[in-house]
Amino acid sequence: MMRFALAMMAVLGMSSCGMVTAERRPYVDPVTEAAMAPYAVNVVNISVPRTLVVSEADTLYPTADIVWRGELGGDRHAQVGAVIGDAVALGTGDLTRGRPANVDIAVVRFHGLTEKARFFVGGVYSIRFLLTIRDPMTGAVIDGPRLVNADIPYWGRNRAIADTVAGRQERTFIVDGLARIIRDELLIAKR
Repeated sequence: MMRFALAMMAVLGMSSCGMVTAERRPYVDPVTEAAMAPYAVNVVNISVPRTLVVSEADTLYPTADIVWRGELGGDRHAQVGAVIGDAVALGTGDLTRGRPANVDIAVVRFHGLTEKARFFVGGVYSIRFLLTIRDPMTGAVIDGPRLVNADIPYWGRNRAIADTVAGRQERTFIVDGLARIIRDELLIAKR
């Protein structure tokens, strides 16, 4: 009975999080990469619409647009905006060469892992946002809007326990992962 229950939890976890494939980029020195960037990021506007539904349910896969447990309770919309803001600052801080650009990010989904999912089966932080790059002088769209799939896999249970014991915060994990994704999106954007 116990094996059956564990197998069902694994199947539910995998079916709710979908398949994830990782693609590796060849290593490029960050300094060289920043010098080759197509954009010099001026201003970033982040929007987390209040129409996005928040869930605080501790189920394996709550039905909601925003599921976030990386901080104590509070305004989850504001917390998600701050997480993305920190990721953008980290990912674009040295993108100062290239065509001047303003970046608009509109969050469509920020579905993290509940405590139950994180400690039992793991899964994927399912994050989606619309990315638009604009000319700072005219406001004209240079690129986008395009939907960015910023999924970040998290192998739960043992990793969650090890992260907790080591004091590694869930927020830091997400900010670091999103910073890489946002940076990659801006580096591959069309000029």
